[in-house]
This record gives sequence, C-alpha cells and structure tokens, in this order.
Amino acid sequence: MLGLGMSLEYARSRGGGGGDANFSNTILLLGFNGPDGATTTLDESFKMRGAPTFHGDAQIDTSIAAFGAGSLQLSGAGKITYPDHADFYMAGNDFTIELWTRFNSTAGFQNLIGQSDISANGAFNLDAVNGTILRARFQLVSDGMVNMQNTWNYAINTQYHVVLERSGSTFRTYAGGVMIAKLAGLTNQMVDDIQDITIGSLTTAGAGITNGANARIDEVRITKGAALYNNDAGFTPPITAFPRS
Repeated sequence: MLGLGMSLEYARSRGGGGGDANFSNTILLLGFNGPDGATTTLDESFKMRGAPTFHGDAQIDTSIAAFGAGSLQLSGAGKITYPDHADFYMAGNDFTIELWTRFNSTAGFQNLIGQSDISANGAFNLDAVNGTILRARFQLVSDGMVNMQNTWNYAINTQYHVVLERSGSTFRTYAGGVMIAKLAGLTNQMVDDIQDITIGSLTTAGAGITNGANARIDEVRITKGAALYNNDAGFTPPITAFPRS
C-alpha cells in the first residue's frame, strides 16, 4: 500500500520511466544495485562522484529492496560516507534530500543521512527516533542549529519514502508522502560544512558509529536547486526508481 508505508514485497525495477527535469541538479543518487554482500557501489547522479567508503558491516543486500536489485543493509554498526564537496553546500538554495528506508528495529535514534557530527555541529541530519518521531536538524548562518521534529509512527518491515526539503524560507519533512513537520520564515543560508556526507550514522571519525541505523536504505537522492514536493497536503510517493537521466 502507498501512504505512510508500503509492504516489503512491493518493488520495482531500477530506473523510473521518463527523464528527470532536474537531473542536472542531482548531486547524489544511489540505488545499491550490486552483488549480494558487496561493499562498493557507484553514484548514478549527474555528478557521477564514484564510490563511497563502506564502514563497519555495511553491505549491499539483494534479498530486500524498495526498487531494483538491492539495498544498503545496515545493522546499527555500519555506514557509508562521501567526502565533503562544494556541491553539498546548499547555501540559500532550495533542495530535496530523500531516500527509502525499511527498519529492522524501531529502537533508539537512527540517523538516516546527514552531514552533522555527534555534537550537532554541521549542515543537516535526518533521523528516526524510537518508532514515534521523524527529526530533522539543520544549521543556518546566524540561527544556529534548528530542530524540526514531529510524530511519525513507523514500523519494522515496511518501506518508507522519507524527505527533507527546503523551498525558499520553508523547510518540510515528509514520510510516505505525508508532511510530518514544517518550519517557515527561515531566510538565512545553510552553513558550509566540511564533514563527510554520511548514510547510516552521525558523522564520526573513521569507522565510528553514532546513532547507527538498523535498517535497509535504498534510492538515496539529493537534488540541489529544487524543492520537488513542496506541498503541505503531501504527495503520492514514487512508484518506480528515480530516473537516471
């Protein structure tokens, strides 16, 4: 079913029909379609930034995926990282950060994606908390770290499309196409951070894991320059993998 969740059996082949009008603004796109147990994958975005670094027990799993042939398997003791790049500096631009996740457990803080260290210093992070909260934190020049969270009741063994986006001075989060939280009137630029983009943990040195995600992650996409959903009323989540052109 669509809406707040989708059964784990629901899966589509990679590469949605048609092109992406914002593909040239796509700065990260990961489908994790590789051999079972692999510890490498490639960015399929316009930027083609190559392979991330796999840490801990992070690996590709071909038994479960939102779309395509695989997903990133995380047990709470793994993560993947890309080094900081000027592309990841959002400044005052609109942006959309999104992914699909399927939780193995709902316990604790589980960081899905971010560029923020364990002291909450950094550009942003998006995490799920104890089966009841979706939390986004982002740091704006002169405003400091902004905490935006609201109730999100999520379960194990269910695929969810999760989004953090900025449209002008408004930030929103969504899960399963439903708007979870919104903050308006935030006009300052994002801070320019130098930490790794990290999936599955807060950004920590080396192989360190903090707030590790115990989940599968699939179809990670960051679009810089466009708020793709931008609707308080929500939207229908994608039913195919994101376009690759």
